[in-house]
Amino acid sequence: MSDSAVSTDPGKLTVTLPRALFTAEEVAHCLAISPTLVRQLTSAGDLPCRRIGRLVRYTLADINRFVGSRDLESH
Repeated sequence: MSDSAVSTDPGKLTVTLPRALFTAEEVAHCLAISPTLVRQLTSAGDLPCRRIGRLVRYTLADINRFVGSRDLESH
């Protein structure tokens, strides 16, 4: 997952911000699982998320918390 740039009109200031939120598809790609499984894990409460209106988004902290919780269960 990478940073994204936010730019305004040509000739004006360009601001680069770190990427804050990710879609289920992006999380699935990062974790090498299907978007359907990401949604199932989210619905079950296993994968934390942020809701913005009807949108469901994930932070890096959400993803890391999920991966860390899987490490604990395997031991």
